[in-house]
Amino acid sequence: MARYEELEAELAQLRTEMREMRAQLQTVPMSGPQETRTALMSRRNLLRAAPIAAIGAGIAAVAATPAAASTGNPVLQGVVNNDGSGTTTLNGGHPVPPGATGADTGLPPALAVAGGVTSDWLAVQGLEVGGLQGALLHVVARDLQGLAASFTGGPQEINHGEEGVSAVAMDCVGPGTVLTVALTDGFFDDPSTPEGGVAVPGVGIAVTGESGTAIDATANGNVIAVHSNGQATQDAVTIDYDGTGRAFLAQSTSTTNINGTVTGVNDGAGIGVWGENKNTTAAGIGVVGVGNAKGRGGRFAGGVANVQLTPGKTSSHPSFTGHVGDLFVDSTGRLWYCQKTNTSSVAATWKQLA
Repeated sequence: MARYEELEAELAQLRTEMREMRAQLQTVPMSGPQETRTALMSRRNLLRAAPIAAIGAGIAAVAATPAAASTGNPVLQGVVNNDGSGTTTLNGGHPVPPGATGADTGLPPALAVAGGVTSDWLAVQGLEVGGLQGALLHVVARDLQGLAASFTGGPQEINHGEEGVSAVAMDCVGPGTVLTVALTDGFFDDPSTPEGGVAVPGVGIAVTGESGTAIDATANGNVIAVHSNGQATQDAVTIDYDGTGRAFLAQSTSTTNINGTVTGVNDGAGIGVWGENKNTTAAGIGVVGVGNAKGRGGRFAGGVANVQLTPGKTSSHPSFTGHVGDLFVDSTGRLWYCQKTNTSSVAATWKQLA
């Protein structure tokens, strides 16, 4: 690059001398002394201008196949710029997002690109992308078993109140989709490993919240999840919860809603809604239904039976425990009703109904 700059400086000097010579020729009348015209167009002056063409051709050759830009030199267009010894930093304006507090520098962005950017790796502290057509941000990963994109929120330089700053924020105006994640299964392990050739199912979206809410979805319309693999045997939605609250809570706040808050529909021979308590050391309940003062706790209908009570493992009612209102079918098929709850010293009172 140093040689390129030297040639460019020498070419500029020779061009200046050529302009001066042309100016002298224009001031000499063609009818002047032959000696003057001969001196101005002498072989010596012509030879002085000859290197301009050679230097220009040399610079053109250098520009046609330039060396990769190194530290301290300009970034070249249309060629590969390799310089792993330093980082190119562009400092521009820092506009404040709408609704945020802080002073706007009023400076323009450091870089504006029209036509798209292709990159195999990108790390940014703040990224704003948008367009009138197509996706706002399109992230593609092919033949990789890693992440297509990873976004990390940095220091809270902009005050957004107690809510903090989102690592990724997407706004979409119109009927479009804010975010679409398309995952095609079929990634395989490295053939050189013992697990080589084994299909590894992928994950469309993986969200981890260590101290906050993992997913907070708000919509004026529907929240829809569709699983279209008819050969799948795993659960469509899985929630693993290690807290002491509810693993799943659905609440309908409309006072005119007469539909089920949670509805389970099974087109096969399976179960619409399943409730099970697996604790083996404490009393638990599989399903609870509570109605209001004018309603009922449960309503059951079936073509064969409204309700089925599965027979217990003993030949009679429980020997000591029981709560008023309990129904129990023993192993012989007899139906028992609890009339009195047991205490710490007195057994419950049961009456056989059938």
